[in-house]
Amino acid sequence: MLPSMATHNDNGLNCSAAATPTNENAPALATTRDWEKLRHELLDLLPSDSALKRLEQANSSWWLVRAQCFQEYEESLLSSAMAARSDNHPTVLAKVLLWVAICLQQLPRGFDIELLGLSYSPTRLIAMCVKIVAHSISSDETLVSNLDGLECLVLLGVLYNNDGKLRSAWLCYRRALNVAQIIGLHRVAPESMEESESVSRAKHIWNHIIYADRYLSLMLGLYHGITDVALDSKGNGNETPSSSPMDLLCRIAGSIIERNQKFSKITPSMVRMTQTIDAELMSTDPLSVVEDPTILPPGKSLERAQAYAKLMTRLWHYQLIAWLHLPLLLESGTERRYDYSRQSCLEASRHMITCYTSIRHLTANSFCCKSLDFQAFTAAVTLLINILGPTGRSHLDSNDWTAIETVMTSLETLAEGQPPDKVATRGLSVLRTLKSVATRNNTPQSDISDGLPPMDCQSRRIKLDIPYFGTISIDYSTRSGLPGQQRLNNVPPKPTGTDLAANSALSSNVGNAAEASAVHEQATDVGPLLEARLELGPADIWSFDPDLTALPSFLPGLEDSWDLGL
Repeated sequence: MLPSMATHNDNGLNCSAAATPTNENAPALATTRDWEKLRHELLDLLPSDSALKRLEQANSSWWLVRAQCFQEYEESLLSSAMAARSDNHPTVLAKVLLWVAICLQQLPRGFDIELLGLSYSPTRLIAMCVKIVAHSISSDETLVSNLDGLECLVLLGVLYNNDGKLRSAWLCYRRALNVAQIIGLHRVAPESMEESESVSRAKHIWNHIIYADRYLSLMLGLYHGITDVALDSKGNGNETPSSSPMDLLCRIAGSIIERNQKFSKITPSMVRMTQTIDAELMSTDPLSVVEDPTILPPGKSLERAQAYAKLMTRLWHYQLIAWLHLPLLLESGTERRYDYSRQSCLEASRHMITCYTSIRHLTANSFCCKSLDFQAFTAAVTLLINILGPTGRSHLDSNDWTAIETVMTSLETLAEGQPPDKVATRGLSVLRTLKSVATRNNTPQSDISDGLPPMDCQSRRIKLDIPYFGTISIDYSTRSGLPGQQRLNNVPPKPTGTDLAANSALSSNVGNAAEASAVHEQATDVGPLLEARLELGPADIWSFDPDLTALPSFLPGLEDSWDLGL
């Protein structure tokens, strides 16, 4: 029998000497690593106290992340830095440094960087912080096998996720999942009336790791790293599973992942499994949340943190519905048997955009999270694919064009930032191209040069490779109107505004039919009609092409040709 690496207290948590597993080589390892030298390298990167004070006051986005991930409401970076400077363990200092990097990542547009008096640009300082922690701390078992070291792994995952590097984020969280089990977090006792601060902190870190692993695994088309038993063990010693909204959604995400891994194409068994998961999702009510962030107390308030957490949970709920039904929507064509999946996917996509807009307003449009922007992008693409498809007009909601324009406006703002957001730039180009086709312009807009193939004037064909959707081919043909036949001019109504959050909730009956018909049943009497025919190439269900000889339907990256990896 293998000896246990960790000693446990009554709560099952590795004692906070948790710091380093006992073994005879520890002194030699410590000497070799030269912790004191590492501490000095970390200290050299830590900004001045005045810079930390300005950073923590620049906006509340970093604090909302802290509250959501760790249920930690400490508002000061400065006090954490002062405590870290007097601690001998490098991970304590590294953790503060990573929070500084997150603050820099979340700086609002137009912030005067000169006020911080940094030795390096924010982008370079973030990269240096990530590099030293990733290379010198996260790879060393003697440094990460404690709560502070584990939090460093999690914060690296947060930074990578915000920057759109989902593979790197997934690897960080998967390592965190393994280290957490080595130090005993999976055996932490159920909630009790009295528990130490370290036990409470351990539970929050463990919960966040499980949630993030399910989220990223679904995004990347990979297996999740731990079974639902980990969620069951969080109960109060009963056999009944925990019923928190995130736990329920986490289970459902696991079921969708298993479906995606089991089936590579639409089959009767796949459809039955989808229906079973859908029934479970429909029994889970999305959290109600304040729709207007302007009525919340400003700054780092508990009410704002709760609203942010609820919005993220609500977005996750609708994303699961959309991605559960998306393969059937893409397969549906004119088939009525998949009509329920089509409508469910479209309605969930509309709600995703509403949640996205509310999150943007709650954070004063300063929240940096490229994976969040990509979720909104996929929702907008879903609505556009529906409009372009053979049955799109029968499912067109009167608010769809407003929702699409909302996402485009947000991506445009991000694309115009300094430095420009590559994910937003590419997503915006795709949406503009699809919109130009959907609105029957004679030529796609000229600004599709960011890696997108232009339309061949001879074949009049556009091909786009989009994550989750596979290859989208659009063929143009020109035909004259037939006598007595009314032509469709699918031009979107001019939006009265892009504030979806201020509007009433989108209806569940796919919009007002009278309003929708007014959008797309406008007649025109002159000129030929430019008709687009949509083809969806073979799209695996969130999986890689096994022989790697063809472009997979999902490229595991957002940066540079949709590359989420480094």
